[in-house]
Amino acid sequence: MLTDTSFCDAVIDKESLASLLEDLDPLESRELFSRLVEIYLQETPRKVKALAEALASDLPGEVRLASHSIKSSSAMLGAHKAADVSYQIEQFARMGELAGVSALLAALEQECEQVYACLQSIRDSGFPSEEP
Repeated sequence: MLTDTSFCDAVIDKESLASLLEDLDPLESRELFSRLVEIYLQETPRKVKALAEALASDLPGEVRLASHSIKSSSAMLGAHKAADVSYQIEQFARMGELAGVSALLAALEQECEQVYACLQSIRDSGFPSEEP
């Protein structure tokens, strides 16, 4: 199953999430996490699409901006593999070398699909719990 707990543990670093929310009371942290997940689920597919369109139009500056944004939001939510792939794309775009980015974009799209499913699963599980 795609959202199997052990699978999602490999996709999302819950320690990063807990660190993000550690100074809030449990109710506030659940509400904030839920809102952050909703924003990620709404915005990241748009950013990935914009990245693909910029790549197809050979616009390295736009590729760099989109990948930078995906990198930052993914890292914040503990999706380190998605952040790493986004970083690689950003670096190629920074150098104006888009030739190898198509394969990275495919990997990013696949990873993001896993991140979407796992973030929803983690959110729906009641993360973060009230227990320390």
